[in-house]
Amino acid sequence: MNNGKIISNQQVGPDIYLMRLKPVENNFMTAAGLVRQVKAGKIEQIKEGKTEKTDRVKTEPTGPEHLHAGRFENIQSVQFLQRKFEKSQLGRTGSLKLEQFKNINPGQYSIEKLGQTKLEKFWQVKPGQFIHLKLGNDNLSLDPLLRRPFSIHDYKEDTGIISIVYRVVGRGTRIMSKLQAGQLIDFLGPLGSGFSLEFRNQEIHVLGGGIGLAPLYFLASTLCRENRVRVYLGGNGADDIKYFYDKFADLNIYLATATLDGSRGYRGNVLALWERELEDPGKLNSNQGKPNFIFSCGPEPMLVRLQELARKLQVSGEVSLEERMGCGIGVCLSCVCKTKAGNQRICREGPVFELGEVVLGG
Repeated sequence: MNNGKIISNQQVGPDIYLMRLKPVENNFMTAAGLVRQVKAGKIEQIKEGKTEKTDRVKTEPTGPEHLHAGRFENIQSVQFLQRKFEKSQLGRTGSLKLEQFKNINPGQYSIEKLGQTKLEKFWQVKPGQFIHLKLGNDNLSLDPLLRRPFSIHDYKEDTGIISIVYRVVGRGTRIMSKLQAGQLIDFLGPLGSGFSLEFRNQEIHVLGGGIGLAPLYFLASTLCRENRVRVYLGGNGADDIKYFYDKFADLNIYLATATLDGSRGYRGNVLALWERELEDPGKLNSNQGKPNFIFSCGPEPMLVRLQELARKLQVSGEVSLEERMGCGIGVCLSCVCKTKAGNQRICREGPVFELGEVVLGG
């Protein structure tokens, strides 16, 4: 669990809100992040360190893929460069300097001496992941009982600020909309799998509908640095997509919009717009505009149609699925979806799945 300080929580559209929060306590994940920066491993215990002594960090040999699942009850304090981090502070971002982090033997690491390498990141956030918010009036409240999952809309590595965009649709999100800057909110995360990012000089198409546009901004802003990215936005009306349009427009990439009422861009749904452009030699053609890969998030009927079009085009892609969740960590099995490989948990193996592997509309 983490505590996040709400930086802002403002309305950006009809029943649509943007919340920005910054983690202020990470239940000792700072220590895990420190190890991740130099030598991956899952921390089991860390003792108070001295700047002139070699101290060992005992780790389990399960590897970096399990790093986020570590439990760190035994951590007391860590001291670097005359600054002591107590248990309650280990989740706060700071500048720790480390010269050498040497592997002693399997499961043990040694900090030999401090130097000039600056370590500022204590956790990693990937486009497509989500956070799981507890929405009670205080951390002891069980009402509402279940947490709510929200995809990460944006993340600023230099400040550690996470942004989420949500629509008020029920009691939980109504409680969220009343939260004020400065309040603390309990969350788990980042959780789940993220989008694939290993693309260079590729034609990437990103398609989103409604609130499903939220996780696609972080993705597009990451991919557009080294790829040609085209974004297709869909919504009920101009007011629904105004915030997203303005946000994506700042990336200086190709944007096309579709609204069901025709108040902005193409009149119809976003897939009809995309299909029309694919068939228009003046806009796209098989040599110039056919995507190498597609990403999408939105209502299931939209994703079903996207699967059909992708098969026709013989193009691969990934989709982010939206689902209610209980635990958010794969234990309760309340968010299972069907795939060609069998049932998968949206919170654990997902929420991002290969477009051709997930079974939709069944």
